[in-house]
Amino acid sequence: MKIADLVLIPCRTTVQDLQFLPTTIDIAADKEKPAVVLLNAVEAQLKETEQARAFIQSRGFALAPVFLSKAVAYHRSITAGLGVTEFEPNGKAAQEVLSLLDWISRLLHLSNARPVDEPMRAATSSGKQ
Repeated sequence: MKIADLVLIPCRTTVQDLQFLPTTIDIAADKEKPAVVLLNAVEAQLKETEQARAFIQSRGFALAPVFLSKAVAYHRSITAGLGVTEFEPNGKAAQEVLSLLDWISRLLHLSNARPVDEPMRAATSSGKQ
């Protein structure tokens, strides 16, 4: 985290995972690094997904505009020793990863495409910045 330009915090939509976000956000804030929560293993139609988004936003934490689903290709690509973009280049998981890469590239000005709004420096769970 010390040398990162962006702290990307993968988080599932469970209470068990969400409970640790404030601590991780505090660590990023102490290092004065922008932090973004990336929802991972998401099932879009579940109420827990919307509840997780609401929790993250209510705490003032930045939330990536894309998420990674529970697509089987993630597991299969690991077993094959490949990334999802290699394993199934035209699949859903590959498209999610490429969308995330595009967003991060624009956020960090690594792309000539239209830049995106930068997340604030991580707000601590106690509300200080």
